[in-house]
Amino acid sequence: MGISKNFTLLLSLCSVYALTHKEDLKISIIIPCHFNHAHLLHPLLKLYERQTMLPDELVISLSEAYLVDDLVIEKLQNKSWLFRVKLLLSNDKKYAGQNRNLACSNAEGHLFICQDADDIPHPQRVETIKYFFERFHMHHLMHRYIYSKDCSNFGWFNKKRIAYIKPQSYNAAWKAWNNIGQYTSGNPAIDRHVFQQIQWSDRPRGQDSEFNRKVYKKIDRRLIIWAPLLIYREELSSKNEDNADGVFLCTPNSAKWEQLYDQFYTKFKHKFLQESDKAFMQFCTCTINQSDID
Repeated sequence: MGISKNFTLLLSLCSVYALTHKEDLKISIIIPCHFNHAHLLHPLLKLYERQTMLPDELVISLSEAYLVDDLVIEKLQNKSWLFRVKLLLSNDKKYAGQNRNLACSNAEGHLFICQDADDIPHPQRVETIKYFFERFHMHHLMHRYIYSKDCSNFGWFNKKRIAYIKPQSYNAAWKAWNNIGQYTSGNPAIDRHVFQQIQWSDRPRGQDSEFNRKVYKKIDRRLIIWAPLLIYREELSSKNEDNADGVFLCTPNSAKWEQLYDQFYTKFKHKFLQESDKAFMQFCTCTINQSDID
């Protein structure tokens, strides 16, 4: 009888811990932003308002802010969002890693989810990442992305059926990427204590891969999941940046992109079918060394 009571008490304590842990896992979306992408922030925040699970805050580090139209900034500051928004404005030029560092330094969450300003998040992105962090007590997570021309392949995920791997090394992670598909290096999710130990460098290129490599050398509990949780718009990438003066070649009209975001999300509502099973099986049948799989 005593054992039974103790076991019941243990289960109760575990349940209380699980609920407390879930409630305490505050989420900050970390958004580094170049001045030429500032007009994409408002529609991006609107998409985060439509997430299946809302984050607690969005922290935006906007560099060279003096070049941004005042109306764009006022539109962000004056709207009542469904989450806390911190807009950090700086007039000096910063690269993506520097903006991530500044945003993380001002974030209050326990879980930092990086989001480039010019990418489109899957509506289940926050929910899915939080699920894996809580399930495995992860410190670092990366996921797949798809190109904008393939956005019709976005599907609704059963998060309990999303395949995952736990690479033992960064080289093993690269092997997984080569076998499975494209993974986003610049948009990882990390535990707060990871940032306290490792920051992004000031390099204009390659700072995202460099950061992840350092994490793999120093931090345990790393995960890669199959789900493509971002749409990558290559035409807006910093790869198209003119290195001479830091001006992006693609500067689409803000109103146009807000309309496209709305159209995109409307398509989501009608097209979210259970399409993930086929892709899940393709993932499971790809060639990965057994030592790379948990």
